[in-house]
Amino acid sequence: MKVLAAAAFCLWCAVFAGTAQVVMVVREARPSSQNPRLEILSGGQLQPGANLAVYNADDEKKLSFKADSHGMATLPDLPAGRYCIAASSSPTLRAILCLQIADRHARKPNVFSIELLVEPPPPPTFEEKLEAVEREPIGLLTRAFSGTVRDPAGAVMPRASVAVYRQGAGDTAHPLKITTDQQGHFSALLAPGKYAAVIESPGFETRFLTFEISPDAVLEDLNVKLNIGAIA
Repeated sequence: MKVLAAAAFCLWCAVFAGTAQVVMVVREARPSSQNPRLEILSGGQLQPGANLAVYNADDEKKLSFKADSHGMATLPDLPAGRYCIAASSSPTLRAILCLQIADRHARKPNVFSIELLVEPPPPPTFEEKLEAVEREPIGLLTRAFSGTVRDPAGAVMPRASVAVYRQGAGDTAHPLKITTDQQGHFSALLAPGKYAAVIESPGFETRFLTFEISPDAVLEDLNVKLNIGAIA
């Protein structure tokens, strides 16, 4: 039995980024014997050398391999359970097939077709966004880090989150975190240097900006406006 794999039921977070974790939402897993055969197709044409990665029910990557010169692949013996196979032949041509692997071998193993579809690339990660803003020109030169967060109408925003990252430190896991007060104001003592700040509040778009602290600079406050975010 041949089954066409659907790609629309997957949230692509890290499947092809080389990480050990992937987040997926799937509709169903097809029943399969051990050692199923896979045909990797695009537009009905077999895709030699397509990339394949197998994830278990806990979204842990178990193995990766490539289709053969005919665009075919055979899964090795796996413990019985649910698995998802991510296939790709380019950053935007990909698909997911989920199988419920039985503990028995069949005289004629199941054969499944995975039709690669054009999907938009995954959105940039937070780290990628931070790296991008750090490459931009410094937005503000000031003697101290302080400012006010406002909404599009100009009203102050209390309890907004402000995270500060030292440029070039390479540490995105331990930012300096502060919260705006009831007047939407924030401040922190920072050593001279270049920084990136990330300002967030529920229901509003996240702002990324850069600034430099210099003892010779004029004291200028940051005035940050957060636009209303899209409602999911």
